[in-house]
This record gives sequence, structure tokens and C-alpha cells, in this order.
Amino acid sequence: MRFTTRGPRVASLLLSLCAVLGSAPASALDLSTRLGSVASADLTVDDSVQTPVALEASTQLDDEFVVDLVISDALSMLGTDYQLGARDENSVDCSSLVQRIFRVIGLDVPRTTRQQVGYGEPVAREDLRKGDLLFYRWQPRNLHVAVYMDDGYILHASPGQGRVVVTRLTPDWERRLVAARRII
Repeated sequence: MRFTTRGPRVASLLLSLCAVLGSAPASALDLSTRLGSVASADLTVDDSVQTPVALEASTQLDDEFVVDLVISDALSMLGTDYQLGARDENSVDCSSLVQRIFRVIGLDVPRTTRQQVGYGEPVAREDLRKGDLLFYRWQPRNLHVAVYMDDGYILHASPGQGRVVVTRLTPDWERRLVAARRII
């Protein structure tokens, strides 16, 4: 799996998470060939390298860490305005929310729910884990997509509430579930 950053915000977020979590050894992310040489005595970074940063997953970097990165970015979107067909940075609809939060790890997720429902691998309800995509039918011809957060909660761009929210899965939600997909 290859991760490509989309700007300094992503690289900064990833490095901050590594520092905060402290669980991954320094060798888990080999950035020395991408960021320049690091002097071990004073830990300064040679910033003379002019190429964009490209992160590659280490064998020590597990999927759970990557999912946590996606969930962290998703939570930063809470309260963002909902707008059907949103194409700007100030608002999202359900499928553009999914597209934006997975972009943080370099995944180019398709734009619409109809395209997203075929992306990734199918997941059984009993095997859901955080970061999985859940697809719901609310109207005969329309799908809604949400990101499973864990413990029976989802994050989604809610047309009814007009913003990105976290919602508890209720029997009504579960009854409307038509597909679950795993992309990480």
C-alpha cells in the first residue's frame, strides 16, 4: 500500500500522530530518504530536499494506525455544512465527505455513492470495524454513505441536520443498511 501526501497538513498530521501515540518505533516510518538527512545528535532536519514528501507504509505500520488517522481527520470535519453535490471546501455531501477523509492517506475514493458502493471489499455486519463504509437506502433511488466509527456509531454528512454529525446506529438505520465495504 502506498500513501501520497496532498500537502504539508497531511505530513504534519501523520508526524504529530506518531509523536502523540508513541507506539510506533522510530523505524516504523522511514522518512529519512524523503525528508533529508536527520542528525541523531541534535535531531535537525536538512530541509534542502526540494521533492514532495511521499510516505510508504512500513510492514510495522498496521492498518489500525492508518484507520485511526482517517478517523481523526473525519472527526475534524464535524459540523461542516451539508450541501448536496458539494464541490467546494466549505461544505460536503455524504459521498464527498468520504472522498475527502480518505484522501488524507492518499486513497482516491470515487465521487458518488453509486460508485463508492462497489469500491473496496464487502464486509458482513458482524465483522464491521472502524473506518468501514456503510451504505443506506433512504429513498427508492438514493443511497447514503456513512463511516463506521465503532461501538455502534457512524459519522456522516446528514441532510436532515445540515452538517457532518456522529449518529448512533438505531434499528431504523440497521433496517436500511444495504451494503458495507472495507477500503483499508
